[in-house]
Amino acid sequence: MCFDSSLKRMSVVYRLNPLRQRMGVKEGPKEGGGEMTMYTKGAFESVYPLCSHIRVDGRDYPLEHYNVNDYCDEVMQYRVDLMAQKGLRVLAFATRVVEEEEEEALLKYAREEGEGGREGLEKNLVFLGFVGLQDPPRRDTPGAVQTCGEAGITVRMVTGDHPQTAAALAKQVNILKERREGGKEGRNIVMTAQHFDHMTREALDAMPFLPAVVARCSPETKVKLIKALHRRGRIVAMTGKGRERRKGRGGWRDRRKEGEKERREAEKG
Repeated sequence: MCFDSSLKRMSVVYRLNPLRQRMGVKEGPKEGGGEMTMYTKGAFESVYPLCSHIRVDGRDYPLEHYNVNDYCDEVMQYRVDLMAQKGLRVLAFATRVVEEEEEEALLKYAREEGEGGREGLEKNLVFLGFVGLQDPPRRDTPGAVQTCGEAGITVRMVTGDHPQTAAALAKQVNILKERREGGKEGRNIVMTAQHFDHMTREALDAMPFLPAVVARCSPETKVKLIKALHRRGRIVAMTGKGRERRKGRGGWRDRRKEGEKERREAEKG
């Protein structure tokens, strides 16, 4: 189950062979035996709601057991936000053992290359924890943003990162600051895609200034922002990663063709 930009998570499943089989002992389970284990990683707000248990000191406990202490939802979210404020990209991890009766559904999902059934598989996970990854901007990015500003080009960030991670990175590269748009002082607006995507065309057009940063976005969010800018008479160019994981069985796909499709859709608006 490859990374999905709308779900903000991915899962892999391994069949863990028994130790006796790995040691070459002839007795024991047949070839291919052993339990299947799922490992899930992604945005905290995407992974944590799928969990029913939490692993503490090597033992699994129901989440309700820790609802009033250091592992309650509010404290966990506070810790994630604290890491995100430092510009760290936060990844949450969870796991579970796949029951025998679920194996056929899992194999069917794999054969059909991801068509349906994912929600029924990524469930009842054991939360393992989260880590903060430092992926700072390239050294020449702040200068490039400044050069664009001096040329009258407004730079915006549309990213899949956590809102506070996005805000911290945008400040580092001078995207979030007092900027001019249409000859007036603009405001530093950071918006989540969940909020942005639910806004109507009329509501977007009524905003004095469109957001400087949109976080937790999907490809559709980018197209919506481009269309909103076009309606304001802006000339828009979009840049970013050229390749990404495809939703099927892995491997890379070229994003250039999809980028052209997104551009054509935006031009229609």
